[in-house]
Amino acid sequence: MTETVEVVFLGTAASLPQKNRKQSCTTIKFKDYTLIIDMGESAQNLIREYQIKTSNKLFILLTHLHADHTIGLIGFLSSRNLLKINSKVTVIGPPGTRRFFYFMFLSFNFLPKFELEIIETEGEIILNNLDFSIKSFPVKHSSPFNLGYKITFYPSSIATFNPEKAEKKGIPKGVLWKKLQDGFPIEVDGKKILPSEILEPKISKEIQITFSGDTRPCETLVENAREVDLLVCDATYPEECEDRAKEFLHSTIEEAAIVAQKANCKQVVFTHFSEFYTDFESSLEKAKAIFENSSLAEEGKRIILDYTSNL
Repeated sequence: MTETVEVVFLGTAASLPQKNRKQSCTTIKFKDYTLIIDMGESAQNLIREYQIKTSNKLFILLTHLHADHTIGLIGFLSSRNLLKINSKVTVIGPPGTRRFFYFMFLSFNFLPKFELEIIETEGEIILNNLDFSIKSFPVKHSSPFNLGYKITFYPSSIATFNPEKAEKKGIPKGVLWKKLQDGFPIEVDGKKILPSEILEPKISKEIQITFSGDTRPCETLVENAREVDLLVCDATYPEECEDRAKEFLHSTIEEAAIVAQKANCKQVVFTHFSEFYTDFESSLEKAKAIFENSSLAEEGKRIILDYTSNL
């Protein structure tokens, strides 16, 4: 399997769709996994247009439950039923995600014909398997719960499941072993056991990506973006709209560049652009004066991250 991580930017607009920008949606391809971060309006159109494979191991990560990040869900999931794609879908989101899906399915009289798992999180390591880990962390926005995500991808054969450790902890073979191998914690005799207690230690070779979600600059974002290979950061407003950014709890492009500078990440891609931008190139140049390795998200833009660059 491939040793690269491919990030594809689909929706890069803020709340209002624009001529060449749709609402939030970004995908990551790694081995036989596809991760989708947020699903705004037109998400499934863009997924089909850019030939993003979603019939394999699929994870949908929701940063928060505002409409411009979730309105594309029902169309995408309905098409999955129609196309008879039966592979499992794992949805990760803030508290309230299960309730959100319940009422969404009720409103559309929809019943998924595939396995659907919904995991709610307020800020923690949600999954850590042999291939990658997902950590959520709280950020500062206007929804009741707002998350960023830090995703760490591991190359092949750097960690193995240790059956002796599992047996010593009294974990019966079968379903519980499989859950640990898939990266999920289990409970045995009332005691929680983490995958890291059973998997052999991973070496440091890895690729890390952090998604800010919608947010003001905050310390939790800086800490979770520290020295990552890629930071995808809220830059809703140009630098002259700082007051609006503060009012609506978003970031300006210069503020996002300062976050990247403080975090000392390898590169930052700005996204979630509002209609207030009049000169993207000028705004980008000002951001580059703060953090040089900065760029703008564009529909269809692809970034390939390779393990060999981290050796």
